[in-house]
Amino acid sequence: MKTNCVTAQDFIGKVQDPLQNVILMEDMKRTWGFRMTNRREPLDIHHMRLVIPALAKVHALSWAYKHHVEPDVTSKFPFLKNSFGESDFEMWATVSTMNMDQALVVLEKELGNDSPVTQAAVNFKSNLRKILRVFMGDDMSQVYSDVIRVKTQHNDTEGTK
Repeated sequence: MKTNCVTAQDFIGKVQDPLQNVILMEDMKRTWGFRMTNRREPLDIHHMRLVIPALAKVHALSWAYKHHVEPDVTSKFPFLKNSFGESDFEMWATVSTMNMDQALVVLEKELGNDSPVTQAAVNFKSNLRKILRVFMGDDMSQVYSDVIRVKTQHNDTEGTK
C-alpha cells in the first residue's frame, strides 16, 4: 500500500530556505491506534467536553500572541488578513449552523431542553449570523473593544468585571 507520508529523514539537510516551513507530525494511527470519528456524526457529550476547552486554548493563544507579542500580526503574516467575500460568509454560516444543529441534538439528549447550557446554545445559534459578521470583519481590535470589552493596546489588557 502506497502512502503519502514522509519521515523526518526525508527532510534532513534538504530544507535550506528559512521561509520553507515544515511541520512533522506523529502518525497517531500507527503509534497509538487513533482513528478518526465520522465527521458527519455529532460528538457525544464526553468528547465535546474534551474538544471545546482545547479549541478555546488555541483561540486564546492566537489572541494572546496578537496582543502581547506581535500587535501588527497581519503585517508580519499577510495571509492572516481577512479577505472573506459574501460567498465565504455564506459557506461559513451554513457550516456553523450545521455544527450548532449537531451540538444541540447532543445537548438536548444529554442535558434536556430546559438545561441552561442547552438554552445558551439555542440563544447562541439564534445570533450566529450576527456573530459571524463580527468575527469575519476586518477590524478585530474594534471587535474586541466593543464586543468583548478588552483593551487591545499592546501589553495592556483589562478583563470585564
